[in-house]
Amino acid sequence: DQSLVTVTANESIVFVGMDTVISIVVEVKKGYHVQANTVNDESLIPTTLEVNYVENMTLRKQEFPPGKQFKLEGTDSFLNVYDGKFLIDLFITPHQEMQVGKYALEAKLRYQACDSRSCLFPRVIDFSIPIDVRALK
Repeated sequence: DQSLVTVTANESIVFVGMDTVISIVVEVKKGYHVQANTVNDESLIPTTLEVNYVENMTLRKQEFPPGKQFKLEGTDSFLNVYDGKFLIDLFITPHQEMQVGKYALEAKLRYQACDSRSCLFPRVIDFSIPIDVRALK
């Protein structure tokens, strides 16, 4: 069910030649969680963000929040998860050669949503991150 997880990326103003952090808001429906970006079990699907390459822009890094400990019912093992609302920070730098104007960074969020008993199939949400590239005065 796609409505378990929503992704919001508001338009960000970025300046040519300057490092900028763009925050992507991910919201997980109450009663569910998604695996964190770092998982402690190889069978689990970590939450990942993939952003398409954009000419004249460097995608420097992504920062995920630390996961929360979640105890699986009927086991002694803890999972590393995200629930509720969390942010993924994307660090970008538009190069001097980049034309000013509005762009949309195409991105994919991969995740696996689970409730306290079972996990659903991994899913991918395709979304755009709108940016407004401006020149420094």
